[in-house]
Amino acid sequence: MMLSILIPTVPQRSRLLIQLLDELNKQIQDCSAFDVVEIITDDAPVGSKSTGQKRNDLLDKANNKYVWFIDDDDMVMKNAIRNILKALNQNPDALGINGIITTDGVNPKKWYISKDLEYMADTINGNEVYLRPTNHITPVKKEIAQAIRFEHKSNFEDYEYCMKLKNAGLIKTEVKIDEPVYHYQYLSTNKLY
Repeated sequence: MMLSILIPTVPQRSRLLIQLLDELNKQIQDCSAFDVVEIITDDAPVGSKSTGQKRNDLLDKANNKYVWFIDDDDMVMKNAIRNILKALNQNPDALGINGIITTDGVNPKKWYISKDLEYMADTINGNEVYLRPTNHITPVKKEIAQAIRFEHKSNFEDYEYCMKLKNAGLIKTEVKIDEPVYHYQYLSTNKLY
């Protein structure tokens, strides 16, 4: 098998999780990838585990060569699975991906993730964009993700994982996907962690 999709969630977000799973399963079916992709969720209630613990537990359950975290309140773009599997066939350490971010469903902005980027915002062609090094929403080799691990906390565990991953220098090879892959839906209210 090729890819483990790892989704930390909570029971209060079951509606969002169902929407995400429906889209992922549709894409897996569309590219006949049931034999190369698995989806694993952790829906432990709020307060029973930190987000970092959930992420580490999911990493430990992953059976495939690559892992990809998707947050339960985000979505993937139409051809995400097909594009990711095609890129992973080249056997990189990680993928360079891009997508959009919205805040409370409005004001879409572009973002890019690559091993060569710094963690910052920039202006490109008059538009604000977010630049990030390889992180948890980037498909990466499981052995690399497991070498870094997440801190056992529920806030900024993803940022700290990102920076540890960058500073460790473990991502040597990367394949970039040009088509947007991920819709990061930032919600300013209703935080559960």
